[in-house]
Amino acid sequence: MDFNRIIINTSAGKGKKTQGITRWEIGSDTAGVEEASSKGIVFPTKEGEFKIRAVSFQSKLKYNLWLKDKKANSKYITAASDWYTIRVLESEGLAIVHTQQQLDKALKSEAFKEIAIVTNKEEKFVINKGDYLTKSLNVDSPKADVENHGTFKEITINAIKDTTWIEYANGNIIHILDKNLSFTVDKNSEIKRIIIDSLDSVVNLEINGKVEEIKVLQPSQINLSGNSKNVSISVETGAEGTVIDRSSATIELHIDNKSGKPVIVTKNKTNAQTIGIGENKTINDTSLPTTTSPSPTKPSTGGSGDGPVANPDDLSYEGYELKWSDEFNGTSLNKDDWNVETHEVGWVNNELQEYVDSEQNIFVDNGNLVIKPIKSVADNGAVTYTSGRVNTQNKHDYIYGLFEVRAKVPAGKGYLPAFWLMATDENLYGQWPRCGEIDIMEIMGQETNKLYGTVHYGNPHSESQGTYVLKKDNFADNYHTFSCEWEPGKIRWYVDGILYHEERDWYSTTVGQGTVTYPAPFDQQFYMILNLAVGGNWVGNPDATTDFDSAAYVIDYVKVYQKDSYDENVTRPIKEVVLRDPDNNGNYINNGDFSIIEDLNNDDGWKFMTALEGEAVASISNNEIIITTSNAGTVDYSVQLVQADIPLEKGATYTVSFDAKASEARSLKVAVKAPDRGYTEYMTAKTVELTTDKNAYVYEFKMESDSDSNGRLEFNMGATASTADIYISNVSIKKTKPADPSQKEVKTILADGNYVYNGGFQEGDAYLAYWEIINNVQASVSVTKENMA
Repeated sequence: MDFNRIIINTSAGKGKKTQGITRWEIGSDTAGVEEASSKGIVFPTKEGEFKIRAVSFQSKLKYNLWLKDKKANSKYITAASDWYTIRVLESEGLAIVHTQQQLDKALKSEAFKEIAIVTNKEEKFVINKGDYLTKSLNVDSPKADVENHGTFKEITINAIKDTTWIEYANGNIIHILDKNLSFTVDKNSEIKRIIIDSLDSVVNLEINGKVEEIKVLQPSQINLSGNSKNVSISVETGAEGTVIDRSSATIELHIDNKSGKPVIVTKNKTNAQTIGIGENKTINDTSLPTTTSPSPTKPSTGGSGDGPVANPDDLSYEGYELKWSDEFNGTSLNKDDWNVETHEVGWVNNELQEYVDSEQNIFVDNGNLVIKPIKSVADNGAVTYTSGRVNTQNKHDYIYGLFEVRAKVPAGKGYLPAFWLMATDENLYGQWPRCGEIDIMEIMGQETNKLYGTVHYGNPHSESQGTYVLKKDNFADNYHTFSCEWEPGKIRWYVDGILYHEERDWYSTTVGQGTVTYPAPFDQQFYMILNLAVGGNWVGNPDATTDFDSAAYVIDYVKVYQKDSYDENVTRPIKEVVLRDPDNNGNYINNGDFSIIEDLNNDDGWKFMTALEGEAVASISNNEIIITTSNAGTVDYSVQLVQADIPLEKGATYTVSFDAKASEARSLKVAVKAPDRGYTEYMTAKTVELTTDKNAYVYEFKMESDSDSNGRLEFNMGATASTADIYISNVSIKKTKPADPSQKEVKTILADGNYVYNGGFQEGDAYLAYWEIINNVQASVSVTKENMA
């Protein structure tokens, strides 16, 4: 039953749109419903009646508090519908179970021919050993683990937790509809058939026992491991684009390709082999090719196996032509293609390395470019680091294209390898970040299973970042291919051909001017950079565990593809910003009086964090939060208390207020920032000098930027001389003056002294903002980038 399809007349008034979130409450219940999902779906387990109504809350925090004690916390309900009474008639032979106890009863009952395990809770279900050949099992529990010892007529897996299904039974037919599943076959288990029938699924099969047959009905990525000797896979019509990878040397594959396209088979994401249409072939180590060099006209498959391969959004090389590549087949770096940069320590981001032009740090070896970090310790104990950074500026510069690198990264705290693009002429739209930056790949050495792809732009600085996490692999152990597709008005990031991030919305401004015509700044020439940083603000510094002897950033190739032409007639997307209402006191801060003891690790409400050597704990007690610090760390956000989801209206004035004290005199910083816009400061950080007496602090700011539904209040307590305890209470952000919709732009002298707006012809529609064209003779009037000042 789906009650989100029912129109609810709330007590707040018919047709009124409530703010916050709406959930569902179950009243009297004789039908075994127990709960309703957030989507309004209920699962009765027996014949009977139940009551249901819709209830609204200002936030998830208030909803969770209500769940803990509905009677005591009924005050948090902002609106509620009438109660609806639902009559349930029992479906013959079907048992829907939510708990282990219900499952055990259904398995023992001869009345049920079909059992459905349905829950949104984190559970572990153990199906006891037994012959349940008259029963079918259906599992739709996205947060549950399953351990199965029973034999059924058929098992269908719609959804389970993506890490675990362990099969111990014999004779089962397993129908997999889940899109992301790890399935383990025990060494003593024998499965009759596994059927994979979900579009673009990723199925990780660890086969230690026996599986008579695997049937693939839709395009899938299948990753095989385990100790089984033989596995037969039939790729059926409709499963075109399936890719199979095996990480176990013992598995011999028998593949029958009945689909309309070749099937790709790899070993540890390399050594790709094709099984042709209609071909039936046995694959083992002796049949795999020995070369791993990828084709210049198709993507390398050397990837994670953690994402679907046949997804229509994934990387296609159709229409692209290879414009330039370097596969590093010489004996040294070709300086006709590359510039070697040299920079002193701390040049950017407080990084520790000196970038040098040395063959000890930058060299070609066995068809790879190697960038190696070197640690040196002087006789007096002083530690220094050197590394390498190369670029193609004024040698290979491009407007638009597909940029690709295949590489392995070093593992170790403090390493930050990167492949990225920078504007060839940073003066066209202004210095960074106005000129734009595209980071195709960045990976922290202490977290080598996580990839970052980022675009930087704006003034003030803004960014959009995507991430991709490997579940069973990491980017240090194997080569992976990192790609970025840059077109007018669209930038997309891929790893091993899998799309993981896309951005279409950005902007740029010049000093003393307005917003430059979209898609600037990403409509000019950019060049490529490869570098390996050591230490710095983001990644942190190396420690005693960081290995310098074997660490290296190893690049197999760099390639650039382009299409014949690009349509630059694009417009910036318009994003609607919805601003939530404050509470009854006008406060936008949730739990500002700390009357509720929260989990400070969640994103809802207050969140406490430490970073970059910061060590501290926080707790709520007696209507205040207490922060106890043992190490202040290296930056102000090393110890940090934040609350996001604060709506801010352009042109409105806000007051930030709070009470605070410390166990001894010390300072903290308070600011309001934009986590979705490069942490731009809406309220400039204020240094607050605390005393042992609790004082009230009040700050006012005007929201000058565009409206933002996700402002963030920050208390930053890191990088201070004192680590004294801090006590904070009575926090609020209130709108004290609304925006004036009638207020119009008032022209003033521009920052560069110019009285003429858009004198450089870079702004507005057709680059002609502020200009009025009086054309009495039907003349042609246009601006090109070549005319720009």
